[in-house]
Amino acid sequence: MTIFGVDIHPQYQAGISIEQIRAEGFDFMACKVSQGTGLYDSISWLQRGRACGLLSLGYHYLNPGNTDAQARTFADQLRRAGVPGMLDAEAIDSAGHATLTIGEIFTFIEYATKRYGAKVPLLYLPRWYWQRIGSPVLAGLPQLWASSYPSTQPGFASILYSNVGVDRWGSYGGNNVSVLQFTDKGIVAGRQIDCNAFQGTCDDFAGAINVNKVDPAPPPPPGPETIPDMNYGERSSNVLHLQQFMTSKFAAYNAYTPTGYYGDQTAVGLKEFQRRIGIIGGDGRNVGPQTKRGLWQFGFRG
Repeated sequence: MTIFGVDIHPQYQAGISIEQIRAEGFDFMACKVSQGTGLYDSISWLQRGRACGLLSLGYHYLNPGNTDAQARTFADQLRRAGVPGMLDAEAIDSAGHATLTIGEIFTFIEYATKRYGAKVPLLYLPRWYWQRIGSPVLAGLPQLWASSYPSTQPGFASILYSNVGVDRWGSYGGNNVSVLQFTDKGIVAGRQIDCNAFQGTCDDFAGAINVNKVDPAPPPPPGPETIPDMNYGERSSNVLHLQQFMTSKFAAYNAYTPTGYYGDQTAVGLKEFQRRIGIIGGDGRNVGPQTKRGLWQFGFRG
């Protein structure tokens, strides 16, 4: 059996629906929580992931130098989120040269786990990067989260994975590949993002990352709060559904072709809707609580 997961970045994938990732059949998720000594605001993503049944990890992008402070930063973020972690080791300079050493990787893992008490069961160290740092022995490090893309075309994870041969799971450096990132163009929750595979069950993956599998929370009762937030400039399936509703229900002031992009025409139509339902000062550039209540009353369900 093979299960699938995603790894996401709180800036590049801002606004993505964590719950929709789960609804589309994914079982695990890694979110970037830190780089160097800087923090990323993905704690709520990880908490939401756990709540809806995703086996979740936070990951740290390792910069060269200052290893102790980086390990402490990472451990603190994992503690806040209540999840284990994955180390992302692939830093390069402007010429494409690797800037990390195998010694820094070993030291970071030791500090994060032994000095600061973090669980770091996985190491993203691509084969190409391992080769650039001299193909060192990796025994004693966490199991590998590797990457190998058989296709550069976008598509659904299960279809793209059908082209992955067993050779792409080959071990290196004396360490086994536990997770394989096999595309950066998987279509998930209306976005193109990194998709990953694990050969085993959800219980096997939970055991590999040393966490208890969390049963998903019951779905919230139907109501306007279940309509997702949407904002000007967003491109998503949520926006497309809203546009389709507005142009069919309120054709008199929503005469445009739904595209999934929240631009000027959508904002003008929504501003008129807000005016008609009594929202004072609404500019149509976001779908907030008052607008959601109005849309719900007219039959929109997201």
